Amino acid sequence: MAETGAGATARPRTTVEALQGFYRRAFEAVELPTADAETVARVLIAADVRGIDSHGAPQARGYARMIRQGLANPRPNIQTVSEMPGTLVLNGDNGLGPVVGDYAMRRAIDKAREVGVGTVTVRNSNHYASCFYYPLLAIEAGMAGMTMTTSGPLTLPTFGMAPILGTNPYAIGFPGGNDSPPFLIDMATSAVAMGKVGIYRREGQTLPEGWTFDEQFQPTTDPERARWLNLLGGDRDHGSHKGFGLNVAGDLFCGLLSGGRYSAQVPLRGTGPLETSHMFTAWKIDAFVPVEEYRARFDEYTTMLRDCPPREAEQRVLVPGDPEWAEEVERRRDGIPLHPAIYADLQGLATELEIPFIG
Repeated sequence: MAETGAGATARPRTTVEALQGFYRRAFEAVELPTADAETVARVLIAADVRGIDSHGAPQARGYARMIRQGLANPRPNIQTVSEMPGTLVLNGDNGLGPVVGDYAMRRAIDKAREVGVGTVTVRNSNHYASCFYYPLLAIEAGMAGMTMTTSGPLTLPTFGMAPILGTNPYAIGFPGGNDSPPFLIDMATSAVAMGKVGIYRREGQTLPEGWTFDEQFQPTTDPERARWLNLLGGDRDHGSHKGFGLNVAGDLFCGLLSGGRYSAQVPLRGTGPLETSHMFTAWKIDAFVPVEEYRARFDEYTTMLRDCPPREAEQRVLVPGDPEWAEEVERRRDGIPLHPAIYADLQGLATELEIPFIG
């Protein structure tokens, strides 16, 4: 285990393979079948390796505890509720979100292969880690993909004084061109995900203004006091009504089109079965345009973005996804840095489950 940094900022680094192997052992230890344990490990490491430090390692112990406390089903029987050639509704049987989500996205891809577009909605699932993992599966299949999910009510609506909305994130991905990497975005419709607040708390940093509210619904930049989230846009003058609309659309796509829970009906984590709802869609590129034409035009388009003159003091214009692709190259080469608190949390999980640590 290598370390980077110095003193209180030191970060133990572990290889991708070692951390992914630890995840697999941990989830096998809480009675997930080996294939499902490997799926959860694959979803978590995808976040770690791309620098999404809120949705990989910090989730592992919580997921394992959900299983051990009977809040999630380690061996779900994922069932079909209704099906048509291009659509499917699934009941996730309270399985871990990464297990249910991976299965559902692959079913959407299968349908897209047959009819051009496949959409799958899911009821009765759980937190499914980073959204981007699911359209990434579509990209790997040569398709475009999208997902949305509901979450526990942490976000206040525009003009509202009660947390009745989730973070309701979206992720969208398109395969790359001949010379350019894929397009991939993952964004909450709240100003920030609560996991990002956790990063600021661990680092002892002040939150940007407009992100969060305290218990009494007063704005706060103190991560220790942050309890509720603001919408994307912050306030009406800065476009919060747009974040509000996107957030509500997520509830409609996921909760209503699955027959499951929308965000106000999802309990906060640790207080009961979540019964989260998701939506997944895949688009087969050559159902719309020839693949070679698409690739050439994708290169043309991303070149246009990169060639845009940067604003003063900025080096260049980045295409969405650029920082994460670069981070993945570095972390696969140099290892994944773990905050000392997260490293200790994973050590605690190894002790609880009586399994070998990362090593």
